[in-house]
Amino acid sequence: MLVLPMGVDAQPTTASGAVCATCRCVAHPVTRSDGVCPVSAAHLLARSGTDKSRLVIALVRAYLHRAAIRSLVHTTRERCDMTKYLISFGAHAMDHIPERDMPAVAKAAHAVCQEAINAGVYVLAGGLEDQPSSMVYPDGTVTGGPNPEAISGITVIEVPTREEALAWAAKVAAACRCAQEVREIGSDPELDAMLRGPAS
Repeated sequence: MLVLPMGVDAQPTTASGAVCATCRCVAHPVTRSDGVCPVSAAHLLARSGTDKSRLVIALVRAYLHRAAIRSLVHTTRERCDMTKYLISFGAHAMDHIPERDMPAVAKAAHAVCQEAINAGVYVLAGGLEDQPSSMVYPDGTVTGGPNPEAISGITVIEVPTREEALAWAAKVAAACRCAQEVREIGSDPELDAMLRGPAS
């Protein structure tokens, strides 16, 4: 059991739909009257050089806040049939984009990633480096492999339906200015149980 310092209450963390006035992220539901989520409040106090007692209280609230959100996410994912999807495009899919436009493309792609993070569906995103791969064999032998000609950019999301995955792929396609391939990543019930950990 976590014992709270004097004056600290476990504030409700039910999502209100409000956006934090500081971090602008709906992933941290606002529970304070000033429109700032507990996580941002702790950061603000740390920067202001406030006394340690107030900072400790703020940090505890932020910890409880994050723990509650993690619990809510896990409960929701267990309740819903969530599936991971790989969204990808080929190594030469963006060759038509002028070099001068690449900063704008990167900005748009990052905006989609932030939207996915805020929505709680983001798993990972990135691009394969244009360099030879390494092949590792069952006996431990390592040799040089091919360049990533098949896939360049990847995004992995976790959503309840294929239709939702296709909707996110459309946003990635618009941001990256190229067609996206969408594939479902097969689930492994045994691995899912390992990730959830022992039942409490």
